[in-house]
Amino acid sequence: MHELAEKLKLSLRSSRAMHGYLFTGAGCDIEGGIMEQCASILLFGSVELTRLSTAADYIALDGSVKVDRIREIKSELTKRTFSTDNRVILIRSVHLLNDRAVNAMLKMLEEPPEGTYFLLSGEELQVLPTIRSRVMTVRLGERSADEVAKELIRLGAGKAEAETLAQKSACSLDTAVRLYSSSAFSKLRSTALEAFYTVLAGGKLFDSSDALGADAESARAALYFMLSACHDIMLKKSGCYSLKLFNPDFGSQASAAAARLGFSELERIAGAVSSAAQRISPVIRLSRIFDLLMIEIAYPAAS
Repeated sequence: MHELAEKLKLSLRSSRAMHGYLFTGAGCDIEGGIMEQCASILLFGSVELTRLSTAADYIALDGSVKVDRIREIKSELTKRTFSTDNRVILIRSVHLLNDRAVNAMLKMLEEPPEGTYFLLSGEELQVLPTIRSRVMTVRLGERSADEVAKELIRLGAGKAEAETLAQKSACSLDTAVRLYSSSAFSKLRSTALEAFYTVLAGGKLFDSSDALGADAESARAALYFMLSACHDIMLKKSGCYSLKLFNPDFGSQASAAAARLGFSELERIAGAVSSAAQRISPVIRLSRIFDLLMIEIAYPAAS
């Protein structure tokens, strides 16, 4: 059994289970994996995956689910469970939910009936802070900010510097180490964030495309930093002050963008950045990928 599933089982026995969990990282969307194990424990008290397919109190969905289905489920939550004491709603790729489905799901997450549990998976930076603030995030194969900071301290960084770099890296140890050891990589981060916020503010589109697309590794890192900026803007927009900005040095820009943009627009922009990362290949000029991204961000109707 997966170690996290065992911990959840122990939590259930002590009545300490949270009503919602967001699973992120490699492998969380594999059928029969950690999410199904947790669902089985919540429903049957043990891992019995073969029973899930016929369990009336188990609902499995993905990010393509429509708002009408979410509303149906919300209505079902007011009714008694069928054969178990608990009910489990599992939603994969929750970051792909459309605006209306997200809003409907938020209402379910705010005050779920006793014995109702939500198991979600998705790309953490693309999941709205309003969702993340209502559930416990379980990062499979990833490190916490504290763990990243401790590793940087071991490499020679001071405590304050290590904590700052852990935050700026969005809790990625590899990114944090590179920020610590390479001034060129730190400059790439600043260039990516400055270019991103400049376009959001209506500024020039293409000034930084060549620098950001110097090579595939730099391009992926630049897009990662832009995605972390999307996280910060959404955080400012939703007012989830219990969560920290990944880029506190760009806090004022994030606040300004949050004041101008709506949630649907922010989701579109985050999706555009993610799509740009998928375009990276040896046959496409990398600077062209950033040119197209900036156009898509600034002029969505033309993309």
